[in-house]
Order: sequence, then structure tokens, then C-alpha cells
Amino acid sequence: MHLIKIANPDIGIIVSIDDGKITRIETGGGGFPDEFGPPDETVYRQFRDYLDRKKFTFDLMYDERGLTEFQKTVYRELEKIPAGRTVTYSGLAERIGGKNRTRAVARALASNPFPVAVPCHRVVGMHGLGGYSGGFDPDSGPAGGLVYKVRLLRHEGVELPGFSAYAR
Repeated sequence: MHLIKIANPDIGIIVSIDDGKITRIETGGGGFPDEFGPPDETVYRQFRDYLDRKKFTFDLMYDERGLTEFQKTVYRELEKIPAGRTVTYSGLAERIGGKNRTRAVARALASNPFPVAVPCHRVVGMHGLGGYSGGFDPDSGPAGGLVYKVRLLRHEGVELPGFSAYAR
């Protein structure tokens, strides 16, 4: 297994790869130098383009071992939500079979091993941001995940009035 590290001043992304498939993606604070090896250039380029706002979609191979069929369904539907747009938890649940699945959708999002590429940050609550379990910066405190959710959404052009405390 090896890591790719990609960052801009506000957002950092660490991608774990094993046997040519992504096993995990982590997000957090940026400002560190990029690191990648020659076999990883395609993966690196896609995340670099994301951080440079050149392209917001991904064509990657994921290691889906351990994921349930429901999680796979949720993640595939998430990939259809374009950058700059959001959907509510209940809206996503409706897209995959009914509002009665809202809590199951929220659990699937909380355990998403591929954030950014599988854009769980684009799912929001009806009355607020909802949650975000990403964020590897230990200095960000208990609201760390929401800090990175706001940064990712703003990076993609989503207007978030009232969340200036999370801006950098």
C-alpha cells in the first residue's frame, strides 16, 4: 500500500492505494507539498485538477471489499450530484428508493471511505449542513469535519451564508 498526498492552501487530500485500487481517501487541512510516485500519476492528476478547479469529476478504481450493496448504491448515486449543487439526506434517500431510508443513507455517508471523489460533502440537512466525518487535522477540534465540508462546498462554488467562522 502507498499514499498520494495532494493539497492547496485550504484543503489536503491523502489517497491510499493498494493493488491499483483506492482503499481510502482522507481530507483535511492543506498547505503541505504534493507527494506521488510514477504509477500514481493518473490518480494524482485527477485530484490535482479538482484542487485547481479544472475538473470536479473522477474516474477511479475503488476497493469496494467490505461495502454493502446499499452503500454501493448510495455512493453511485452520490457521484451523479454535480459540483456546485447539494441534495438533502431525504432527497438522496428518495433518489434510491424512498424517504424511509434517510437514516440508512446518513449512516452510509458517515462511513464513506472515498470522500471528495464520492462527494458525501454535497449532502446537507434540511435545516443546516448536517454532518461530515472527514478531516484529519487534529487542531480543528470537534467541529473539524464541518470545517472541511464547508471548505469543499465553497471550493466547488456553493454559497454558504452564515458560515464565515469556517472560512479560511
